[in-house]
This record gives sequence, C-alpha cells and structure tokens, in this order.
Amino acid sequence: MDKYYAKVTEILATVQNTQKAAMSEVSERCTKALLSDRKLFFFGSGHSHMLA
Repeated sequence: MDKYYAKVTEILATVQNTQKAAMSEVSERCTKALLSDRKLFFFGSGHSHMLA
C-alpha cells in the first residue's frame, strides 16, 4: 500500500509541476464563461467514474 501511495503522490506532483499553468488558464476561462451566463460542458473517458 505504501508503494501505491508513493507512486500516486509522485504522479500528482508531476502533474502539478507540469500542468499548473494550463490548469490555471482553464479555470480562469471557465470562471469567465460562468460569470457571463454561458454554459460549460465537461466530458471524460468515463472509465474512472470521477465527477467533472
């Protein structure tokens, strides 16, 4: 179990370090769209069953 958590933590740190700017840009665009009463549609692969 410890190896699993260590690997997940490593992967999440990599995502944060390499995608932080892109995720910030997307969050700003989503915020502007919502504040302008525009609709947002999120799509995913579905295999993870995570909520968007």
